[in-house]
Amino acid sequence: MGQPLEDTLLGDPTFTVAQTESSQKPWNLNRYLADDRVICFQVVSKANSKWILEYDNFSRAKTDIPMNTTDFINQRRRWLNGAFFSTIYVITHWPRVYKSGHSLVRLVAFHLQLFHGILALILAWFSLAAFLLTTFTVNDIAGDPPEGEKVSGFPFGKATPVVNVVIQIIYMAMILFQFILALGSRPKNHVVGYTVSFVIFGFIQGYMILNLIYLTKRLVDFRIENDNGTNYAYINEYYTDLGPATIITAGIAVFGVYFAVGILSLDPWHLFTSYAQFLFVSSAYINILNIFAFSNVHDVSWGHKSKREELPTQEPSQNRTIRVGTRDSTSGSNDAESPNDTQGIDAEYEKVLARALAAEPADKVKAASPLAASDSLMEFRTILLASYIFSNFFICLIVLNDSLKPIAFLGDSYWHKIRFFRFWMWANSISYLLRFAGSFYYYSWLYYRIIFRR
Repeated sequence: MGQPLEDTLLGDPTFTVAQTESSQKPWNLNRYLADDRVICFQVVSKANSKWILEYDNFSRAKTDIPMNTTDFINQRRRWLNGAFFSTIYVITHWPRVYKSGHSLVRLVAFHLQLFHGILALILAWFSLAAFLLTTFTVNDIAGDPPEGEKVSGFPFGKATPVVNVVIQIIYMAMILFQFILALGSRPKNHVVGYTVSFVIFGFIQGYMILNLIYLTKRLVDFRIENDNGTNYAYINEYYTDLGPATIITAGIAVFGVYFAVGILSLDPWHLFTSYAQFLFVSSAYINILNIFAFSNVHDVSWGHKSKREELPTQEPSQNRTIRVGTRDSTSGSNDAESPNDTQGIDAEYEKVLARALAAEPADKVKAASPLAASDSLMEFRTILLASYIFSNFFICLIVLNDSLKPIAFLGDSYWHKIRFFRFWMWANSISYLLRFAGSFYYYSWLYYRIIFRR
């Protein structure tokens, strides 16, 4: 109770009087979608306290799995926006940690989490540009060898560059299509459009994976049989310029972490049943789900679950009120067995019920008109979406546009492509390795407690 959890129940309609102007700002309304993340931070950062979080190893939870495209997109809108803005909340309120009573060692561990949060924000924001640049560059390396080489492009020979251009046009057109769909209306009205989008992005991702396999094979052939691999020396040059350490670390981090954590959790079966599918839809996660989430950042609702009745919104009936009021004299033997517990629960329930039935005091609530609140959210969406689009467009412009060669600090297009991918690979690698470190710590602690029954 009290600081810093005073705003945790702002979503409860009986606490309307506690809502402040700041709590209704778009930043806060979106971070309430990930209240579990925020509450965890508030607990461990409580002033003059050393509160920690522990898992209950014997708890089991069930969730409603989205079974169609519409439910999946709506679910991810809540998750992505909630995670994004809750991370911003944690970073901006980080000084609270220094006022807690945690030890120096634990504070150092918290700073690793802070670093991961900042890195995750950067990766989430620029992932749209990163996926586009990765797809275009990998396809170009495999399909368009340098002039003078005796080899032709993969996989369609001399026609491959033309095919790659068509794929690039389709890719960019589909990204534009996602903004049109996301800003147009709800996903349930465009099921066919979103389904086709998933299929097309899956095909393009599969094409890029095929080119990655080809490039890896040619690189291995060049290293093992240098006499027969001289025609593919340009592939080895890309590998050398990026740096073997960068590529090997990125490969181990991005792909190895999934397998390592699956084995650590003693539940690796999903790696055989769904990991390949995940690789094919990973592009759609960015190009469809991220775009939809940022385009609907003004929607701060939890949405409606399909095939499930919502909780009743009407006020409790008078019969219900009378029943609560006379419960002490009619509840029977249970009250006699634990009168203090029952009376305490009854008292708390009656307080909540009274707040729900009472009119809101006009002097305590500054009720903003629904139109003003909607305008504020739409304005926030416009600013955020414009920043998202133009910042990602600017990154693509710098990396892909050869006309920027005269800018001295950029150099030619080849070298700033190399610099971009080196940075992006290391950023992703560090992010995955930090996640693995957290998972390794947790499972080590869990197995220690199980073995020694502590």
